[in-house]
This record gives sequence, structure tokens and C-alpha cells, in this order.
Amino acid sequence: WPNDNESVNIKAFFWCNERRIRQLAAFQPEILEWADEGLIKVTDGDTHDTGRIKRDLRDIILKYGVIGMVHDPFYCDEIVNFLRDGEMDRDDRWIYEPVLTSDQIVRMNQQKSTQTGPTTFFEEDVINKKLRHESNLVLDWQFSHATIGQDQRGSIVIQKENRESFRTVDGCQASVMARFGILDY
Repeated sequence: WPNDNESVNIKAFFWCNERRIRQLAAFQPEILEWADEGLIKVTDGDTHDTGRIKRDLRDIILKYGVIGMVHDPFYCDEIVNFLRDGEMDRDDRWIYEPVLTSDQIVRMNQQKSTQTGPTTFFEEDVINKKLRHESNLVLDWQFSHATIGQDQRGSIVIQKENRESFRTVDGCQASVMARFGILDY
């Protein structure tokens, strides 16, 4: 920890495509307000706009001086490669220069076997009031219904109530992974 009296601030960013926002709003109408307020960046269409997410993340890394990134490789390799390698045009001129090095990137699968320690430490830090966030309504909503799943071996992971649920917990899981990357890795 930086200091026993200090806490770590979680800065959350969310993206969602238009179709999924409409689906979620049928169950959680506030989602439309959160999108209007910029708490959720809405991408066009019915799939995630990886190009926009890559560019937005690059801007976030530069704006906030991000020191590293923890990611689940499932669906994320293209984004990580862009942030680490940048992008050049056909004449080998930079369109986007790299903003992270391989040493700043931690790969972490979201499985009970890899999440037990990070989830346990995260929970301890919440209890000890060492984690905070900027009153992000999306993150508040997600943590309000997140559950801990445990297998027969005692391994745990944050999860949503069931696979079909509209109550997402992606921000919760990302927070656990980020806390691990900053403080334990």
C-alpha cells in the first residue's frame, strides 16, 4: 500500500453497444441515463466497436498516466496488441504509437483457480475501506448484485447471479483484476 492511511481509487470506464444498452434498459432503465451522462460509452450497432475501445483506452492511458494493464485474453488480445505495438500505416509511419510495454501488461484468466487470491484480497480491502471509487453509478449498481461463486475446492470468483441475468458484474471483475495488478503483481 502507498500508506496505511491511504486508499486506492478505482476509476471505472464502461463500453456497451446500442443493442445491448436497449436490452439492459428494459430491466434497468437508469442505464440510459448513465449512458447519457457518459458513464457508459455507447458504441454503434449490435457488436462492440473494438476500434473505438482501443482508441479510447489509448487516450485514457495517456490522460491518467496508467502504469499497467491486467486483462483476460478472451476477446482482449487485439486491444492489448494495439496498446503494446501501436499501429503503422503502409509506409511505416505511426498512426498510433505504443502506450504500454510488455512488462506493463499482465494476462489473467477469469477463472476460479486464478481469481481466488485476488478476490479474497479485494474483499479484505473493501472491508478495511482501502478501496474507493468516484461514486460511479454503474459500478455501484454492479457491486450491489455481485455474488461470490465457490467451487468444491474453495476457489472463488465474482460472478453475476446467473448466466441469463441482465445484472452485469464486468466492472467488479475488472476492479479485482486491476487491484491485483497494482498491488500484488
